[in-house]
Amino acid sequence: MSTSPPGSGSNQGQLREFAALANHALTVVASFCFSFVSNATRWSFSPFILVYPAVSYLVAPLLVSAVMIINISVWAPLSVARYLLSSLYPVYVLCSVACITGIVAGMGGRGLTALLTKMFAEPEQDGSASVNVPAARGIERRSRRRRLRIKEEDT
Repeated sequence: MSTSPPGSGSNQGQLREFAALANHALTVVASFCFSFVSNATRWSFSPFILVYPAVSYLVAPLLVSAVMIINISVWAPLSVARYLLSSLYPVYVLCSVACITGIVAGMGGRGLTALLTKMFAEPEQDGSASVNVPAARGIERRSRRRRLRIKEEDT
């Protein structure tokens, strides 16, 4: 006992048959196309396949030299730089933190010095603060020169 309307069973069978036939036809066409492309490629590249061993023997020294030059001039320095940078990373971080801390401490000290100077310096008449700092000893240059005397000898 089926719930489908009468006469629809033969339509489903025909539809399944058509789908199977279409699937088989598409498979045959795809197989034909693949074999055609494969054979065309094989025949079009066959002269190169015959010449390839001779050309590869002739070009091999150039290729090996080029690979060696690239390894020496590009890959070796890059691997050394990568190793050094990874090894020196802790030193880089330590020096960076020390420099940043020094900059912050220096700026803070400069600001504190400016604040203390403004607080304790005597103001001048033009409004700026002046601080009397005594001159250091020994800085003045002496202008006295020794005189050189040459005695002449009588012969």
